[in-house]
Amino acid sequence: MGWTTTCSWAAMKLVTRLVCLAALVAGPLASACSHAGGDGSAASDSDLTGTMGVGTYVIGTPPFGSTYPSRLTFAAGQKYEAEIVSSEGETSLMAGSYVILPAHANNPQSPIATDKPTLVLSSDSGEAALSFEIDKLPGGALQLYSSARQVSFTMTKDPSWQPAPTNQKVIVCTGNAVDTRLTLDQAQNRRGTLQLTRKPSAGHGDPPSSVTVTVTQTEPEDPAYVYFEGTQGEQDYYANIKQDDFDRGHGSVEMNLRWAQGGEEWSIGATCAFAP
Repeated sequence: MGWTTTCSWAAMKLVTRLVCLAALVAGPLASACSHAGGDGSAASDSDLTGTMGVGTYVIGTPPFGSTYPSRLTFAAGQKYEAEIVSSEGETSLMAGSYVILPAHANNPQSPIATDKPTLVLSSDSGEAALSFEIDKLPGGALQLYSSARQVSFTMTKDPSWQPAPTNQKVIVCTGNAVDTRLTLDQAQNRRGTLQLTRKPSAGHGDPPSSVTVTVTQTEPEDPAYVYFEGTQGEQDYYANIKQDDFDRGHGSVEMNLRWAQGGEEWSIGATCAFAP
């Protein structure tokens, strides 16, 4: 089971990520990052004139032409899970940790206001962070702002929301150079981990070390397949499976794996199996 170099589209992926991050820096995250770097601390939930607590918020009227969460679930330990809708209308799952950075007095020489706390959503699978300035409205609703407050929307707490149950799916591949284990045990099999175990026979074109990466289902490049993606450090990892095989959930399955770093990409096609 060896990896072969395929193409350099991973470099395009890296550029896309940097462009996305740059767009965030142009908005509230720019001030958020500068605040975090200034004193090395983030605000507690109480800086939002209350606590986020635990619960799910859903959007009222979606903003036009802007990235926003249609659902935002806060959990204990400053964790969250969100359904993110891009400005192009594509929906993806995002999860990880959040912080609330404190408001600062406005700088009269700056056109960007800073007198609201900033909610920063960091991803544990490698996507660029999202940030929104935030107000807590009477009754507990949240008003979120993006694009230097040119865009705003309201999210209301939904106490009836419950996640659908998840039945764990595990796909195992055994190879000469690398063994692979894809475990999908969160968010209706849309999140989990990709574990790569490097063997002594692995070469230069194989992942440089054994690694376990958090992966999340992404928008499919081909609707006949289901795609998962995760990032650790400078390395990107991808897996895709035919949707029909994935839905079947048992027996042998063909899984395509990719690993990319520094503009180079390696891929492998392997016959794998669902673990019992």
